[in-house]
Amino acid sequence: NELAGFAEHVRIINNVDPRYSYPYAFATLILPAWNRVDEAIEIAKDGIRRADPDWQIPYYLGVDYHIYKKDRTNAAKYITLAAQMPKAPPNVKYVAATYGNRQDLRAETRAIWVSIYENSKDELVQQQAQAHIAHIDILNFLEEKLQQFKGRIGHYPETLDELVARGFLKEIPQSPFGLPYETKGDGKAYAKFAP
Repeated sequence: NELAGFAEHVRIINNVDPRYSYPYAFATLILPAWNRVDEAIEIAKDGIRRADPDWQIPYYLGVDYHIYKKDRTNAAKYITLAAQMPKAPPNVKYVAATYGNRQDLRAETRAIWVSIYENSKDELVQQQAQAHIAHIDILNFLEEKLQQFKGRIGHYPETLDELVARGFLKEIPQSPFGLPYETKGDGKAYAKFAP
C-alpha cells in the first residue's frame, strides 16, 4: 500500500532529523484525507514534542480535530497553541482568537481552510485547501437555491434535481472531490458519500 509507505517514509525522515518540522506538518494535513486521522494525530503530537517550533504542526492538528474528530475542545487547544508560536501568521492568530465564536461550523471550517491556503507555500496543500473552500462554497450556494425554492414554491425540494427542473439551476455543480451533492428535503445540502 503506497499510503502505508508514505507514512513510513515520514517516520524515517522524522527519525533521521527529528527537528525538521515539514514532514510532520505535511503528514498531519494530508493523511486524514485517506482515512488515516489517528496516524496523522500521532505524527503531529510527535512533531510538537520533537521538531523545531512550527505553527503549522499544531494548526493542522487542530484542523484534524475540528474536521475529522468533531472535537472542538482539542481543536481550540491546538489552534491556540499554533497562534502562540513564532512566525504564526496574523490570520492564524485571528482564527485562534475567534475559534468557537461562530455558530456555523461550516463558516468556521472555511475560515480555517482559507488560512491554510493563504499561508502555505506547498502547492499540494494549497490545492487541497482550494478544493475544500470550493466544496464549502458550493454547499452554501446550493442552500441559497434551496431557500429560494422554498420562498417561491412553499416547501423545500426533495432532490436537487427539482432545482434544475424548476429553473433555479442550469445544472448541479460538480464537487471538487467527485462526490454527488444531495438534499433531504430539509433545506440543507450534503455531499453524498459512497457506502
